[in-house]
Order: sequence, then structure tokens, then C-alpha cells
Amino acid sequence: MAKKEIKEKLIKYSLTQEDIQIIEQGRSIVLNKLKDIFARGGLNETEIETFDSKYAYLLTKKTYKLPKAKNLKSNMFNIFVLKHGKKLDRKSLTSGRYGKSRFDKINELLKKKKDDLLKNLYFNLISIAPFGAYWKISGKGKKKQLRVEAYLASYIVHEHGHIYFINNAKPNVLNNFSLFKKLALNSKKAWNNSKNKFDFEFPIFSYIPHHYATLCEYAAAKKLFPKYLKRWHKNAKSHLRFLTKSEKSFKKWFNDKPLLETYYFDLLYVPLIINKWKDWPERLLKIGS
Repeated sequence: MAKKEIKEKLIKYSLTQEDIQIIEQGRSIVLNKLKDIFARGGLNETEIETFDSKYAYLLTKKTYKLPKAKNLKSNMFNIFVLKHGKKLDRKSLTSGRYGKSRFDKINELLKKKKDDLLKNLYFNLISIAPFGAYWKISGKGKKKQLRVEAYLASYIVHEHGHIYFINNAKPNVLNNFSLFKKLALNSKKAWNNSKNKFDFEFPIFSYIPHHYATLCEYAAAKKLFPKYLKRWHKNAKSHLRFLTKSEKSFKKWFNDKPLLETYYFDLLYVPLIINKWKDWPERLLKIGS
């Protein structure tokens, strides 16, 4: 008997005014409360894409030949809307990305008039799922403040961190298993040492844009989001126990999901970098150049 095809359950969600307000709150935090991280500026013009089950919304200071959203208001952005025609699953509605829209129509809209490959490689755009969908899928309950903090840090600040890095540094490309292993061992030593006195090297590889964005996320949490910071440290210690359990555990972690799991590696390593290098924003821009 043939196996039944398992289909991803589609999620129905309509964007709300609260979603817009939380995005505005996040942008205000990036521009006004994290100037020590984003010291070079340049993020005020970054456009924000969000979406629901039927429509894509472009939050921007620019003007486009698109209809404006009638039932959504913003004091910071023009809100343009278009029907996207895509079926969105759970993953789509709990993720963020940068540089490209999820929707071909918006990518075409943002393309430069001249055939400039470099400028068309990355747009000054972040694409984030709406808070309401993220909260609905991650589980509604008494922890809404934690969810709000997690969304502001890991969606809005994190994706702005990507754009900031891309605008200010050119990442080198290197993927080095032995260096990952060395960093894991250093992380174990540092997390077991309350004074965090240790030596380490920062990897120069293709993951640096992600590391940089996660550094921005953690620095914001340390400064503004105590509930999210507490959860970060709890998850980091739990993951560390598995990661350094044995050589077999480490190889399984690295070989199975290196791209996905680099985020969990950041759970451990990012706090150490911030404690070690107070000038990490500028230092890492130079490493990535």
C-alpha cells in the first residue's frame, strides 16, 4: 500500500493593527535605542515586508504605484498592499529573511532601473512574518511578553543586523569544521568559568553575516529584553551539554544541519564575543571585509 502523502497544514491569518504597531516599535528600537550597535546608521530607509494568508504588505518611506492598505495605519511608513497568491505554511509564517522579498512581484518592483547586478543582488529590505501569526503558531498563553521580546529581537533587530552588515562589510567565504570544533570547546570552557576569561578566534567564513545579526539580537536582548535573555541562557546551557558530550555528538550536530544549527551554536558563542570585545560591531565589520 502506498504511503499517504503528508501535506503541510496551511495557516490562515489576517494582518492586524497590532502587527503594524509592533513592527513600528521594533524599527524605533533599532533607530533610537541601539545606536551603539548600528553606529553607522543607514537603516532608516530599509523597507519592511510582512504578509498574511492573502496579501503582502510593503512598509516603506517611498512611494510606489501600488494600492495602499485601507484598514491599517502607520505614523512611520506608507503601507502598500498586493495580493501574493501564495499558499503559506507554518514555516513561512514563523520566519524572517533579508535582502529579497518572498514574492516575485515585490522583487520586480524593487529592481533598479539599470541592470546593476550588485545592487539587485540584495535589496534594502527585510521580510518578516507578522507577530500575530508567530504568536498563534508558537502557542498563545501567559507568556505574551516573552513572545513580544523574542519577536522584536529575533525578527526585527536580527534582520536589520543582516542589512547593516551587508551595507558595511563584504563577507569572506570559508567553512571550517576544525575551527567550529575549537570554538565549541572554548565555549564549554568559558561557560564553565564565571569570569569568562579565555582566548578565542572568531571564524572568518560564510556564516559571519548570520553571526553578526545574532550578535545584534543578543546585544539588544541584554539591553532591553530580560525575559528573552533569560530564555537564551537556558537554551544555551541545554544545547552545550549535548554539543560537547562527545566527538560523535559534535560530528552528528555539524554534519546533519550545519546551516540551521549555526543558530544554536550562536546561542553559546555570541554572549562570549560580546563580553570579550566591547567594540565587536566595528571589529567584526573589519573581519568581514
